[in-house]
Order: sequence, then structure tokens, then C-alpha cells
Amino acid sequence: MPSRHTVAALILAGAAATAPVKASPPSELVVEAGSMTAVVGLDPFRISFQQAGGGPALDGLAASSPSPTDPSARYGTLAFAVDVRAQVQPPEIGYGVFAVVPLRWFHATKVTSSQFDAGALTLDVETDDPLGRRFRVVVAPDAEGVVSVAATLDRTTGVSATGWSFASEPGERFLGFGERSDGADQTGREVESWNEEGPFSAGAFHEQLDPIVGERWQGPPPIPGTNFSMPWLVSSRGYGFLLDSTYPNRFRLGTDRPDAWNVETQDPAFRYRVFAGPTPVNALRRFGAATGLQPDPAPWFFGPWYQPTGPAELREQLIPGWRSWDVPVTVAQTYTHYLPCGAHLADRQAQRDQVDAYHAQGYMITTYVNSFVCQNHPGGAYREGDRNGYFVKTALGTTYPVPYLAQNANPESPWSAVVDFTNPEATVWWQGLISDALEDGYDGWMEDFGEYVPPDAVMDDGRSGLAAHNEYCSLYHRASHELTSVARGVDFAQFVRCGYTGTAPYARVVWGGDPTTDWSKADGLGAAVSQALSMGLSGIGYWGTDIGGFHALFTEGQTGEDLLIRWLQFGAFNGIMRTQANGYPRPFDDSVRAQVWDDAVRPIWRKFAKLRTQLFPYIWSAAQEYRDTGMPITRHLALAYPNDPAVYSAEAEYEFLFGPDLLVAPVITEGATTRTLYLPPGEWLNFWDAVAYDESTGRFDVVPGAEPISGGQVITVDAPLEEIPLFVRAGACLTLLPAEVDTLAEVGQAPGLVHLSEATGQERMLGFAASC
Repeated sequence: MPSRHTVAALILAGAAATAPVKASPPSELVVEAGSMTAVVGLDPFRISFQQAGGGPALDGLAASSPSPTDPSARYGTLAFAVDVRAQVQPPEIGYGVFAVVPLRWFHATKVTSSQFDAGALTLDVETDDPLGRRFRVVVAPDAEGVVSVAATLDRTTGVSATGWSFASEPGERFLGFGERSDGADQTGREVESWNEEGPFSAGAFHEQLDPIVGERWQGPPPIPGTNFSMPWLVSSRGYGFLLDSTYPNRFRLGTDRPDAWNVETQDPAFRYRVFAGPTPVNALRRFGAATGLQPDPAPWFFGPWYQPTGPAELREQLIPGWRSWDVPVTVAQTYTHYLPCGAHLADRQAQRDQVDAYHAQGYMITTYVNSFVCQNHPGGAYREGDRNGYFVKTALGTTYPVPYLAQNANPESPWSAVVDFTNPEATVWWQGLISDALEDGYDGWMEDFGEYVPPDAVMDDGRSGLAAHNEYCSLYHRASHELTSVARGVDFAQFVRCGYTGTAPYARVVWGGDPTTDWSKADGLGAAVSQALSMGLSGIGYWGTDIGGFHALFTEGQTGEDLLIRWLQFGAFNGIMRTQANGYPRPFDDSVRAQVWDDAVRPIWRKFAKLRTQLFPYIWSAAQEYRDTGMPITRHLALAYPNDPAVYSAEAEYEFLFGPDLLVAPVITEGATTRTLYLPPGEWLNFWDAVAYDESTGRFDVVPGAEPISGGQVITVDAPLEEIPLFVRAGACLTLLPAEVDTLAEVGQAPGLVHLSEATGQERMLGFAASC
């Protein structure tokens, strides 16, 4: 079928052959990408996007008329701004602080020339800038259902920002944006993409801080912090939008005017892609195909993980202890810091002995690396890297020093340096440093930090830190992934906290940074639920939280038993189930942190570790669906029920689907024993009414006669401390492993140890329909 601009040309040609009247030029041009079409208005200039079989998916605004210094002048079509802007990133806390003076905005006005080449449309566009600056705009099909737009100015001197604005419909919701602690739905908020140390809860000081910085404070105002930002949104109207820029950027999602949203970046060029749906899950699928999904996982990733901590005798006791207590644990997380300070060099044999001890009992074992190198690295790595120019530099060409507080080193090393992965030689050198952990036999590592490239730094490839800061995470994790993929294939778990667009293909596992040990929706348990959902909506499938939290800088006391229990119940339904055993307490706080091996917690830890392990076939199937389609394991209800406005209600905000058939509603309120939630359309069974747990064997079996509950309504259910509100879709058939499986790893020969491979052919069906 000919395109619209081709048809228009034929009609005009026919008219010219039959009448001596000069044809008028077309008022719009069209670029087609299968199920997504871009319609370009010429005078005035604007771009709108339409999906096949439907109305507009996304309408660009026309040029605005206010004075360039009017705050509303940023709204309109493609624009650029001039100002004087200062950037400072205090490296000791990892935050970006951007001081801004008023902007002067100038907009694209009309197209003066156009040309098609191989389906791409190139435009020259005038602006209302008194200096006569012009945009070159290229609109092109990027893939089936994906259109790209790239706008560059002919002169960028003094240009500090570019932007574009689009119309929004009543009730439209905006989801995604990478890992967000303050909600998966960001409608009505401003969202900034700038990777930093992450959020903090005001905790015990909320009464003093809430009036100043708001209830959901997460670091320096006004924008909540995150380790894994992404300038990506998926709309409830069924399209996706990705800003293709690594520079700091900000979305205004109905904050200034209810009929429009705006995106602004400090990049002097403006590039973006629009993804067709027609539903959110289809837009997400196209996004994943375009930017990449996480690599294939190993089966053992999906077993329960724990962190041994405390005195050496306790750690040694737990190695056989979990087996004797019949708690199925697959991964032990240890944290010898191979980098930044080469802690392993004091005794390499001790590391190898530790690996052997855990492997013998059926555990995979992880350690720790990051992208810093200490000034007093005992192997002389700092001196070597500094001499060869392997580190991020200052404007004077010297190694950029980062205080030790920023990279979790020891106070005897006052400075560290950040490895520059834009330098290929530095990348190979760093890979050599972390190869020690592979030689010592570890099966994975925490790949920490990555958010500390200062804006005023200079990279080896010539870019500023401002331009490279966000992308650094992708370069960092790619270096590790390339090394470990060759050495171990899929059988290596690098788990990372920082990321950006394009990081996913190099991040086997993502964890949600260092949360506060509280219940808050700012940075505690409630925030972790938001992180899980927003990451799923941003193309990340294998994600997990620090169960129990990490730091208690502003809280009263460390993690208590109730908080740990509720957190591990939620964590059992993450893509990855990881417990955290230590962290930073509040200064002078001598309270004792609850642990999964405590007498009051261990029975519930066992129950959910048993359920998690037995659910492996179901989880593995959901993991494969992610690899095939981009559908995350942890699913916002909008992905399954795109036409149900109730999925955006307050009652549904902190619940999700785990795979296709389990609905999870974590308890995130201290002391609560009931939970009000939205039950989506369909028939559902309360899992704890329909399933019996045999404490002696750890086996789960169906109990006949459970009454189905009709969905499409808000309900309140009991939520005793030992249970998480959990529902199974009526008619579902869940494949389970035998209860006797101890580990999903294939290591260890301890007597009685039952591996995943020994359960092959012994799976059983947990059926909620007669056909199972």
C-alpha cells in the first residue's frame, strides 16, 4: 500500500496534468514504521504519532506564544533554551546538584525544506530565535512500530537545554522511568534521570523534615534519587516514549498544565523514539527489543539467597545449619572487597577455602567488586592506573580524586579513583584486577556503585562527566559482563545496582540499592514495592531487593522481627530473592538487627524459602517469558489489565502479579493484620484457603473446596504475620518441585543433599482447575 505522502503526490501530479493550476505544497508529510506513523506538520511545525487502527497515540504541541522568558514558554513543539547553569556533584554523597537561572526558550516554527531518503524524512526547520538558529530534524522508521526523531541545532553556543512537549488526555497515566522509590505511576510529578546514591527515608525525623521536603523525601529536593534512572515512559494509552540522551533530563508530567507533559534535557541535541502498543505490554515488548533485555539466567539465580554475617563461628555453623534445619538455600553472599582496596590480597587461600566450604554444602557463593581503586591498594594498582591514565580525570588532566566515604573503602585510604571505561586499555586492565575473584572460584559478585562520575570530569573519549555520567553504568557493567561471559557463560551472577538505558544486556541481576530499614514509602519496604514495579515497567525482569533493608541512618533502631518477616514475604515474590544481614546503623545505636536465623523468624523464613524453591518451574517459565517477550516476572497490573482504570487506584498501588497467575499484595504498614487491595477482573482463590502447608515436610498441597472470589472489586483480607496476602487465578495449574529439594545449584556432595537435577521428572502439579 502506498504511503500517505506518495498518494498525495500522485493526486497532485494528476491534477497538474489536467489543469494549468499550480499545485499547493502539502501541509504535512508522513513517515511510516508499520504500526506506528509520524505525521509532520510543516507550517507551523509539529509532529504527531498515530497507531494503526486507532487515533493519535501522541500529539506534539504546536509552538507556544509566550515571551521566551515566561516559565510556560518551555511548552510547545521542539525548543532550545539559553541560560547560565552551574553543575556540582559532591562526590562524598553521590548526588547531583544543579543550580539553574531562568531559561530563555525558543521554538521551532516552520519547515523550510524537506527530503525523503530510504523512508527517512530530513527537515530544515526555522526557529523564533532572533539569532536565526535552525534545527535539522530527521524522522525515520527505527523498527516495526518504532519511529525515531533526531533534532540538532546548527549552532549550539550558549545552548543549555533542549525540550519538547506533548498533549496528554484526561486520565492518562505515565509509568516506568527506571527504578523509582516513590511510585511506579509518576503522573502529576517531576521525574529526573540522573543516577545517584539513591533515596533516603526521613525515618524518625519525618516530623521535622516532612514540612520542608515532603512526606516522600529521598535526598536533596526537589527530585527523588535513584541508582538506576531511565528517561523512558509507558503510557496508559498504549505507547512508549524514550529520550535517547545520557545527559541530565527532566519530565514534567502534568505538573504545570493538566493537558500536556514536557521533557527537557541538558543535551544540545534532542533525540527520542516513540513505540507503538496498542497496549502498554506491547510498547514494553518493543522497547525491550530495541534497547536489550537482561542476559539468560542460570537456574540457581532463582533460589533463596542469604548473607552470612556475624562471628566466624556463627557463619560456619550456618553452612550445614540450613541443611539440618531443612531450609532450602541456594546462594551465600559474602563480601570480601576485591576492589576497591584489594582486601583479598591478604590471604588468597582463605578465599579459596571459603568457596570450597560453601560449594561442598550445595551453595553457590558470591563476593564483591566495584569500579574504584584505592590510593593505598596493596598491589600497587592505583599507582599503575594513575601512571597509565586509566582513571577519570579533572579538567587539568590529573586523576579525579574521590573521598573514601563515597566508595565504602577503609579510612586509611583517603582517596580513590574511578576507572574510565571509555578507555579500552583501562577496561582490559580493570578486568584483570577483578579476574582474581574468578580464579578464586566465586560464582558471582555484587557489582557495586557506578554513580560517581562528577559532572566536571573529563573522560578519555573527550566527553564531559555531565554527558557520560549516566552511561557510565552501562560501560562499567559491560566490561564485567564481557569478562564473565567468556569465563563462565550464563553460570555467573553479577548483581548490579546502577544502570540506565542500555544497561540491561550487561546486568544478569539488578538489586534495588541500599534501602532504609523501615516501612516507609520513601525508601523502606513500601518503596521497595514501587521499585520492583517501576523496574518491571522499564524492561528489567531479574530484580530483587535487600530483604530487611541496609542502613538505619535516620530510623529508630535497626530491622525488627516484624519488618524482616514482612520484607522476606515480599522478597519471596521478587525476580530474585536476596536477604540482607548487615548495613549501617544510626551512630551510637546499639540495637540488634533481626536475622532470618533467629528463632522467631526462622520458621517463616523456612516456609517462604520452601515455597520459593518449590515454585521454581513456575518462576523459570516466567523468566523465559521475559526473555521471549519482555514481560517482567513482577508485573504491574496495567500490563495485564490495560483497559481497567482501577489498576491505577490507591488500593492497587502496592500490589502486583508474580508471573501470570499469582497476585501478591505485600503488607507494608507496621502492625497491620489486614490488607485492603484491588482484586482484578476474573475469578481468584485466596492462596492460603486453597493450599495447605505441611510444616513437618515443607510441602504445599491443594485443599479442595476453596470458594472463588470474583474480581473487579476492592476487598479486605486477613493478613496474620505468618502470611502475605496472596491469590491464585482460578483455573491455574502451577508446576512445583518436590519439597525435598535443598538447592537449585549443582554443586556439593554432602550426605542427603538434594539438587535441582535430582528432581527432574518428579515435578508435581498444584492444580486449581479440574483439568490440571
